[in-house]
Amino acid sequence: MRKLEIIVNGKKKTIDCNVTLIDLLNGMKFYPETVVISLNDVIVDRNDYGMKTLKNNDSVEIIRFMSGG
Repeated sequence: MRKLEIIVNGKKKTIDCNVTLIDLLNGMKFYPETVVISLNDVIVDRNDYGMKTLKNNDSVEIIRFMSGG
């Protein structure tokens, strides 16, 4: 299977073809409800995570919310 190279939070990552943002999150053990994703400097609506297929050289920033006090 062909592989793609993407950048996730500033680090190179090799993934399979046809991976969506939701697939990426699941593989990284992130819950979609707890993150905001920027794909190539554009914020992606959470409802679209399963429809956005990653392409070679995409840049993904995953911003995770943490609670604390």
